[in-house]
Amino acid sequence: MCRQSSSPPPWTRQTASRPGSASPSECLPDRDSLRRSIRFIIATQVVGALQTIVTRTINPAECGVISIGQIIGGDTFNVIPDSVRMRGTARWFDPTVGNQIEDGIRRLTTGITESFGAKAEVVYQRVMPATINDVTATGITRRAATTVAGEARVTAMPHPNMVAEDFAFMLEAKPGSYILLGAGRGEGDPTLHEPRYDFNDEILPIGASYWATLAEQSLPKSP
Repeated sequence: MCRQSSSPPPWTRQTASRPGSASPSECLPDRDSLRRSIRFIIATQVVGALQTIVTRTINPAECGVISIGQIIGGDTFNVIPDSVRMRGTARWFDPTVGNQIEDGIRRLTTGITESFGAKAEVVYQRVMPATINDVTATGITRRAATTVAGEARVTAMPHPNMVAEDFAFMLEAKPGSYILLGAGRGEGDPTLHEPRYDFNDEILPIGASYWATLAEQSLPKSP
């Protein structure tokens, strides 16, 4: 039954035959309203399908990540939006994997939206390359960090970290090493990309000492 109201939704029609009710045919949405109403459904289908790119098309020995971090559509709960916008990020180490991810995103997004009678525009921007350290430069930075903090407080990453850093452009031009300075205060402290993240000012002296030590150990000493 369709409840009668003073301002009925666009997919209902009031009937005078029985107040407060409508026949099933009168509850069916018109074609334009139907197309608008499925836009969020299409978006959820696309989000789920994108996860299969890494799990089903990328070599398990390679690394790849696709994350949708934002879905925007409409301004209020009872108005069907004209469009839905999704934004996210993709990361990889091997450029070949990056090509596979882009091809998969375009193929799945276009195919799913067209299967619903809708259209999609895919804007895929390659913002920066993978951050890859030089082995020799990493040894130099590790020596400086150990001098400042001690061997026990300098940890090598057991696995690559998919950071998205513009420092990667410098690493493409010259050998270098990107290191992380721990800023956590303890268990449960919000990490860098969490909404409640609060920079730990206490690490500033450690960071400054590291850079000074790196310069002292790397630059030639005056006679």
